[in-house]
Amino acid sequence: MRTPTSLLLALAAAAALLAAAPSAGAAAGTWSATRGFTVGGPRDRESVPRAAIASDGTNAVAFRSKSGALMLATGTAGGRFGAPRVIDRAGARDHSIAAARGGAFLLAWEDGDGIRVVVRTRAGRRIVTRRVATSTGETINGLQVAADPLGGWVIAERVFPSGPRRDRLYGVRVLSLDAAGRRIGDVQDLGAGQFGIDARPTQALAVGPDGRAVLAFGRQTPLGRPAPQPVVVATRPHGGTFGTPVVLPGPPAADPRVAVDGAGRALVTFTQIRSRGDAGVFGSPAVATVQPDGTLSAPLGPTLEFPGRAFAPSAAFTSAGAALVFQLKTKSEPFVQEAPVRAVTGAGRGVCVE
Repeated sequence: MRTPTSLLLALAAAAALLAAAPSAGAAAGTWSATRGFTVGGPRDRESVPRAAIASDGTNAVAFRSKSGALMLATGTAGGRFGAPRVIDRAGARDHSIAAARGGAFLLAWEDGDGIRVVVRTRAGRRIVTRRVATSTGETINGLQVAADPLGGWVIAERVFPSGPRRDRLYGVRVLSLDAAGRRIGDVQDLGAGQFGIDARPTQALAVGPDGRAVLAFGRQTPLGRPAPQPVVVATRPHGGTFGTPVVLPGPPAADPRVAVDGAGRALVTFTQIRSRGDAGVFGSPAVATVQPDGTLSAPLGPTLEFPGRAFAPSAAFTSAGAALVFQLKTKSEPFVQEAPVRAVTGAGRGVCVE
């Protein structure tokens, strides 16, 4: 296995596009005109917008206004956005958004008294607001939401605290909603653990065309009690509940991310840890296939001359297999997260890295 000497960021974008159905605008070979929205400034905790695009090209964007309000704008497959509307003026904290065919969307956010959502079942239908679960109300809680192609939505929550407050642990909870945003069954507690929270939607959570949800996160143990903190993966069939999380085989790993494709295949990407620091986790990028029964294949990844300089891996399926994309520093800089983007491609079952 080898690492290519130079690859452009465009390769990562192309790989991502190959894993998704083209929108009407893309089929025509042209881009729509840009549309801008006024967002919050540096004083806000995070002004980065979240965007979600359904397989038919309909989409939705959530962001914070200059006043700190949670805003929502929806768009057509042809690239036309409606005027942004206020969803919550003051209480919304971390938020995540997902879109489904026909102009459906669900925007979920952490509030002081639990998890709230606004949902639309189809373009032209009214938007409904619901509280779907109680929570701890901590400002460091976070969400990720994904659309189920067979109908409904899945939400994963990073919640603090999990267990005794003195242990200072995050926990992971999951819940399923129907197409109208009503909760199905109880909230499931998957135990101590956490997943990253940033502007990339469904980074730790994805749902395939058969309705199987895949969630990857890292376990946690109390401070001062040395113990393995492995990456684990939990799956849920459509209409069912999440099973017991399965431990990722191989060396210690972190920073897991999930990818699915239109055939129901699923991958988990992660970093096999060589070093840790304030700037994150660094090591060899690798992937594992999520089998139909929820078990995981042995990890695969490129052999790097300096594996301690790699970080932030992700994957996208292509017509020939999959592409593993990651960042690789040109020199050792423990406190830096700026680095060129690299990629390797593969074919066959899982990812056979070239």
